[in-house]
Amino acid sequence: MSTNFSINTNAGAQVALESLSTIQTNLNKVENQVATGDKVSSATDNAAVFAVAQGVRSNLASYDSVNTALNDGQSLTSVALTGTTSVSNLLTNITQSLTQLSDGSISDAQRQTYTANLKSQIDEVQTFIQGSTYNGINLIGASAGTAAVSAGQFSAFTAPKSVSVLSGLNGASLTIHAQDLTGGTAGTDGFLGLARLVYQVSTSSGAAATAADTNASAVLATNASGLISRSEIGQNEALAALAAVSASASAFQSAAGAAGTTSVFGAALANFTTQVNTALGSLGADNSNIQLQVTFVQSLSDAANTGLGNLVDANLATASATLTALQTQQQLATQALSIANSNPQNILSLFKG
Repeated sequence: MSTNFSINTNAGAQVALESLSTIQTNLNKVENQVATGDKVSSATDNAAVFAVAQGVRSNLASYDSVNTALNDGQSLTSVALTGTTSVSNLLTNITQSLTQLSDGSISDAQRQTYTANLKSQIDEVQTFIQGSTYNGINLIGASAGTAAVSAGQFSAFTAPKSVSVLSGLNGASLTIHAQDLTGGTAGTDGFLGLARLVYQVSTSSGAAATAADTNASAVLATNASGLISRSEIGQNEALAALAAVSASASAFQSAAGAAGTTSVFGAALANFTTQVNTALGSLGADNSNIQLQVTFVQSLSDAANTGLGNLVDANLATASATLTALQTQQQLATQALSIANSNPQNILSLFKG
């Protein structure tokens, strides 16, 4: 093999430089893997894998959005459940008050005390219903309901609306079903049906129940001082309110003291209790469905995240070993280039005498 003694072409240096350049490129790649933890961090590393990884990252962001929506939905049902449960617990006290009022042997003073106590309990029910709002949404009673309006009436509720919650990447949704505890626009059942026991349809302060209380369309009235509450609830009113839904005990105490006939008080407590229990069951089921979906979406997100790791994550043990090897190769290649670069200097020795 002949040796080319040339000062214009240094083949050895060219080979050493190419080798050093390749080593440096590989070294930069491994150093990037160690720094980022990714073996594919850009399209230049692997265009096909990077494109797939970007799609998975998009799905992961969507899963986060779905989980946020589901968590908001669960918070909404939890607030509604809390309010409904509070109402349910208070029904025990309301039942006790009505039972006391159904006793014909109590004095007028006692009846007025029990009536005032029942009114405070029913007012508390109103507070529970109206306070069960999350992010501006109330599933058990619209916000307009139990307030005196300018027309001088006790405003009927507008029905609350069910809410659709995003539950999947394909636009799928779960429905959280509204549970109207208010009595709706009619105001003859639900909360407003119960409120008729203590609030009057007449504007005569302190008036007892009258024939107007048989009229389902009559609204609870207000005067300049606000809603008019009854001074006392008669025995027949209380008995009517305590009656079972299927019972015919719907008599009420008229202004003249005689038992009336058909009354909106009939089974008022039983009707409201049924609505509350139905609401508890429905809201509880909706809450459970959302929790199941939260768990499912989180599982999908975890699986996608694992798949993304398999695509792009670097094996740092391998990268560490490779880094050490390349650093050694870099030192050797640098030394080889230094030797190759010194070869033209050896030509000078040929001209020494």
